[in-house]
Amino acid sequence: MKDKIFLILFLMVFLILSAIDGFAVEDSKQPVEISAKQSLEWDKNNNKYIAKEDVIVKYGDVNIFSDLLEAYYNSGSASPNNISKIVVTGNVKIASGAYTAYGNRAVYEVKDNYIIMTGDNLKIETEEEIITARDFIEYDVNAKKFTASGMAKITRAKQELTANKIIAELKAVDSTSGTLELKRAIAIGNVIIDTQTEKIKGDKAVYNAKTKIAEMTGKMVTLEQNMNILQGSKVKINLNTGISKIFAPQQNDNKNSRVRGVFYPE
Repeated sequence: MKDKIFLILFLMVFLILSAIDGFAVEDSKQPVEISAKQSLEWDKNNNKYIAKEDVIVKYGDVNIFSDLLEAYYNSGSASPNNISKIVVTGNVKIASGAYTAYGNRAVYEVKDNYIIMTGDNLKIETEEEIITARDFIEYDVNAKKFTASGMAKITRAKQELTANKIIAELKAVDSTSGTLELKRAIAIGNVIIDTQTEKIKGDKAVYNAKTKIAEMTGKMVTLEQNMNILQGSKVKINLNTGISKIFAPQQNDNKNSRVRGVFYPE
């Protein structure tokens, strides 16, 4: 029984690692160390494996901490290959190198191949960014899509991006190691980009990583620089050239469809 518990927990760790960008492990033959302060259990009645109290999972440079770990398998089978859901709850922390994720609960849905984290202290920290959200942080493995929802915020140095929802679409760089890189980022709803020197507000922002061009659109897009204000329907920011452009609404029959600027002399 003990061997089966360790085998299933090994599978849980491997799946979580494959689901979170930056947590890929190069050597899948590394040993797994699982410890729990209270117990490791196999609950046949409810088709699950359980690790209780101060649970610590170590796999290479990855460390997973939680109060409770549950791995569910399909009814009628005790094979670790038939795991349907993995849940870690209570003070969840997943750390690997420069990446650390925090939450109260993390669920990995094996069939749909995605992981979702929820909780009051929902946060992912890297060496350069801090990502927070109120409702959930989710990673869809098949679609290679990362989503932070509910007052989502990405902070980097003195720059902040906030929105109701932030979506990052990723692409594979190295299929062997599983390394991913950003393809496109989308911010939706009450979007604010704050660089300390300027603030841009709108309904939606899209950033293309290949062209390094960001576009903010909305019913009214506002660009604020100190006391100066520019208003239009779209702002295009070219990070290669450092040039920002604001465009008027495309409503030719509307006399007010003009880009507008208010400037205050120093």
